[in-house]
Amino acid sequence: MGVNCKPIGGICNRLKFIISCIDKYGDIKLEWAITTDGGVGCNFNDIYKNKFSDINYGNNTSGCEFIDKSMNTNNNNHRKLNIDENTRKRYIDIFNSLELVDEIKEKIETDLSKLPSKFTLVSIRSFTSFARENKSWGNRFDINKAYNYISKIEDDNIVLMGDNVTINKQIRDKFPHVILFRENQITGEFNNKTGVSNILRDLYIGLNAETIYGTNMSSFPELQWLLSGLPASKYINMILHNY
Repeated sequence: MGVNCKPIGGICNRLKFIISCIDKYGDIKLEWAITTDGGVGCNFNDIYKNKFSDINYGNNTSGCEFIDKSMNTNNNNHRKLNIDENTRKRYIDIFNSLELVDEIKEKIETDLSKLPSKFTLVSIRSFTSFARENKSWGNRFDINKAYNYISKIEDDNIVLMGDNVTINKQIRDKFPHVILFRENQITGEFNNKTGVSNILRDLYIGLNAETIYGTNMSSFPELQWLLSGLPASKYINMILHNY
């Protein structure tokens, strides 16, 4: 059994869909579109080595979420506690079977060597990195809410990841002890191969965090938590936007 798998959205949502298609159908023909408006501005094989089937299965499926809806928790910690761990393990195994290109893999290894062996991740998703998202949610971002969460973290080793360099700098200025991962980051990196590679570095580094503070509505830190195998108590949902 196989399927023509057509993931959409950003790199995180595409990975969710690829993983769940492989889990459900066994084999996939990957139909990967390059998009630069909040999507992915490079080919799959620019970032991963895996080759998938070239058979047209006649059965098409497209999306940006796990096919198993129980895995799309939308930052709901209560629902996280009810996730089927067998399904989760299968997804982790499939994710681990995706082989990064050597350049990205080597950069991740270098990144990890520079970070504390144990750290808390704060993932700030402002939704301001491209116009459509900024109009819908970015203009509701409240940095003071982020300050409040960070001020209460007792861990001395805090690693910050964010989608907006100005916001990253403001947080770093207020909390100088926070480690800003990738100081040379730019906003809206998904438009080209280098940028997507950097976003993958973020994703894989986050798998090593002992605790993840993730922005409500953002699937990125949720995927980091889910694929790391960390217990549910290690994910803290941050509400950073005004509703």
